[in-house]
Amino acid sequence: MGDLAGTTGRVQVSVRVCPPRQGEKEIVHADADDPRAVLIDAELARGATMFKFDRVFSGGQEEIYEAIGRPMLKEAFEGFNVCLFAYGQTGSGKTHSLFGDLDDKEGQGVAPRFAQDMIEEAQLRVESDSAATIKFFVTMVEVYMEK
Repeated sequence: MGDLAGTTGRVQVSVRVCPPRQGEKEIVHADADDPRAVLIDAELARGATMFKFDRVFSGGQEEIYEAIGRPMLKEAFEGFNVCLFAYGQTGSGKTHSLFGDLDDKEGQGVAPRFAQDMIEEAQLRVESDSAATIKFFVTMVEVYMEK
């Protein structure tokens, strides 16, 4: 089995903590003492106030791609199936994390970066081995309003 950032053969669960919008109170924040933990404001929490994940992100698009997308690309070229699944409430940032600003290279999300690197890697492999054949099968599904 492949090795995606040191997590052999298992699903990774990561969370991206977005800054609050103007006028909003910060309810969720990354724990400064534990890079894998997210803290919920105790006044609003119903029960637990700390949740642990494999990774917690609060940075930009490149940080997420380098930690998740690039290792997935390596796994894909080693012959493994890879899946990136974004889940969250409407307006929570899934589309921004996955696609970002397509017109701004630095603002691009995981999907366009992955696609660009996938094509570049395929071209390099074909250039170095003219007998190489590379096939991609990509599926993208959006479930919205349970449809």
